Amino acid sequence: EGNTNVIYGFGTYGDAAKCNPAKALQSSYQPRNNPDNLPGISQGPDIDVPLFKCAPYLSLVTKTTSGSLSLSGDVALGSKSSPMIWYVTGDLTIKGKLSGYGVFLVKGNVKVIGNATVTIPDENDKSTIGVYSEKDVEVFGNAMLHGQVLAGGNFIMNGNSKLCGNAVAYGNIVL
Repeated sequence: EGNTNVIYGFGTYGDAAKCNPAKALQSSYQPRNNPDNLPGISQGPDIDVPLFKCAPYLSLVTKTTSGSLSLSGDVALGSKSSPMIWYVTGDLTIKGKLSGYGVFLVKGNVKVIGNATVTIPDENDKSTIGVYSEKDVEVFGNAMLHGQVLAGGNFIMNGNSKLCGNAVAYGNIVL
C-alpha cells in the first residue's frame, strides 16, 4: 500500500533486492515492451559500477552553474544535434518541466520533485535527458522522468514518481 513508484522497464539487481512493502518490488517494474513475458525484476551477476566523477567530462560542457540550481517552470534544453551539457557545482533541484535534449553533470545531489516532468521531444526518442550525479539522485512526489540516471551515491524514488529510462547507482536503488 502507498508505494506507487513505477519504472517503465526491467530491473536487475546483484546482491539482494527488497522493498517496503515487499510486494511493491514486483509491481514497481513495468516493462513497456515484453513479448516474452519475462519478469520485470530479476537477479543478475554483480557488475562493477564505476564511481562517477564530473571532471573527465568538463571539456564537453556548454553551460555552467556555480553552486546549487533550482529549475522551475518550462526549461528548454538543447536539440538532438546540439544537446545542452549543463554542469552544476552544487545541488540540482528540478521542479518544473524540462524539454529537449541535455545532460546534467552534477557534483552534488539531484532532486526531481513535485509535479516535475522531464519530457521526450518525439515518440522515437525514449531517453533525451541524462542526469549524472556524484552523489544521490531522488525522484519523488508526482515527478515523471524520461531519461537516464547515474548516481554516484543512491537512487531513490518516493511517492507517485515514474521513471521511463534507466537508473544505475554506485550505492543503493531505493523504491
